[in-house]
Amino acid sequence: MATRLPVNFLPVVWGVHLNRGLALGVGAALLALAALLGSSPAQATFPGRPGLIAFNGNGRIWTISPGTPGSAKELATGIEPGFSPNGELIAFVKSRKLLVMRSDGSGERVVFEDDPGNYVDDPCFSPDGKTIFFSRDTGEEGYSDIWSIPLAGGEPRRLTFTGGHDTEVSAEFPEVAPNGRFVVFQRDGATMTMRPDGSRLKKLTKGLDPSVSPDSRQVVVQRFEKLAIIGAGGGHERVLDLYPKKYPGELQREAASPTFSPDGKSIVFTFRRTVDAGPHLNVTKRLMIYSLKTHKITQLTNAEIGGSNPDWAPAR
Repeated sequence: MATRLPVNFLPVVWGVHLNRGLALGVGAALLALAALLGSSPAQATFPGRPGLIAFNGNGRIWTISPGTPGSAKELATGIEPGFSPNGELIAFVKSRKLLVMRSDGSGERVVFEDDPGNYVDDPCFSPDGKTIFFSRDTGEEGYSDIWSIPLAGGEPRRLTFTGGHDTEVSAEFPEVAPNGRFVVFQRDGATMTMRPDGSRLKKLTKGLDPSVSPDSRQVVVQRFEKLAIIGAGGGHERVLDLYPKKYPGELQREAASPTFSPDGKSIVFTFRRTVDAGPHLNVTKRLMIYSLKTHKITQLTNAEIGGSNPDWAPAR
């Protein structure tokens, strides 16, 4: 998802077209801020053979076969899809509602509907498929915390106590490790870890959009055009500079929302590109796959569909 802007940032609107005079007037610092505010959640990757990839584009949920670029199938209205461990269900968000549906788009139902003025975002399943973790803003200011709720519905449980006007910091983009032992999430430009009950909170590394490998041993994060892979307990960091070269008119490249494949051999991510297009800055998004073995990058979607918040299901 595109992170909701806190109230003090509302005069600056980030979208497909940005006012060039405004953006260039504030320069590179504002581009860096845009990257932080526009980061998107990665999702849990459960082990198995690679199956479908779910993502959102233009306010719709889609699935695509990684072996067939351009084969995207539209499923439903919504954003931020996350597969269940067996790939049978997809959790997603629509307005104030947290919903689930079957992976073919049928059987849509509401798990939780928040109060007016509140927001729910970034859903992901627990490894047993019985619980959904998500971020929730209850202060109407764009600052969120991590919560959980049973798949069957009920009362949400708050796990972090970060978001709010006093801190101006959000806890968001949660993902539960496939072994069920820890949760990663983003807070204030860093990737944090904690137990699924909210205990043992600690900082793992700098970076956005964390995603855990299928064997729960590694975490991948975004650092603008680079990805960093780090041990789940810290250390053993490896940086992947996917886009070292910028072209004329190109102001920013980002490898957002990285997510491991179910076999751990590839990473799907959103390639977000900001270009000086005369009176505007033009921001485009495409879904890409990076092979950890061959280092080859394959494009899955075009700029018309876009591609944000990918999640990779194990084959059924």
